[in-house]
Amino acid sequence: MVFAEVSGSIQGDPNRKLSTRPQMDFEKSKKYYEKISEMGKYLEDKGYAACLSSSMGTVIETEEDTVRFLRTLMIA
Repeated sequence: MVFAEVSGSIQGDPNRKLSTRPQMDFEKSKKYYEKISEMGKYLEDKGYAACLSSSMGTVIETEEDTVRFLRTLMIA
């Protein structure tokens, strides 16, 4: 199952600049990533694999965002 991360996305708003994408502080992002991880574990228990697709203008966009996400999963 593929999850497309688009929370707070700027997509669909032609007047919004990429630099105004949503961002989360460490604590908020940690909680959000843990929820994604829980869903992945649930799917794994059911025999499915989960994949996350990040997008421009969203919370998980940059390499730094992706690394923070993966590190959160490794310590969760």
